[in-house]
Amino acid sequence: MDNIVNFLVAHWVLSSIFMTFLGFYIAVEVLYSHKNNKISPQLAVALINHQHAVVIDLRPKEAFDASHIVDAINIPQDQLVENPKKLQKFCKKPIIFVSTTAKDVASIIKKLSAEDFQQVLQLSGGMQEWITSGLPTTSSNFKHISIVK
Repeated sequence: MDNIVNFLVAHWVLSSIFMTFLGFYIAVEVLYSHKNNKISPQLAVALINHQHAVVIDLRPKEAFDASHIVDAINIPQDQLVENPKKLQKFCKKPIIFVSTTAKDVASIIKKLSAEDFQQVLQLSGGMQEWITSGLPTTSSNFKHISIVK
């Protein structure tokens, strides 16, 4: 850690330029994502880590159990369409929907955006893009292994 601080101090111009470009990149990414409500997996990670975004996985339970984003909540799309009040407690947080196809989420995003929800987003590319980006997943399919002595 001391090496990083020493480097940043010794190369303050380079560090400043890097931080400026990083800020511009994040600003452009955020502005672009708000136009179509789609965000990249990298921006999703930033929202999860810094704004405590809630990840709602709309895929069927079997797909969710096989592989999902850590701490994601599985609410299959048909259940959410029937009862959108399940999300009311998250209305002040960013909500990131994960599904298999974009058209599945568009109507839900439109409906929730018209209500009190502040930030309703969709993970661009769904779980496939998340996995392709090398981001962590977990599964609910735990198998018990017994060791016989």
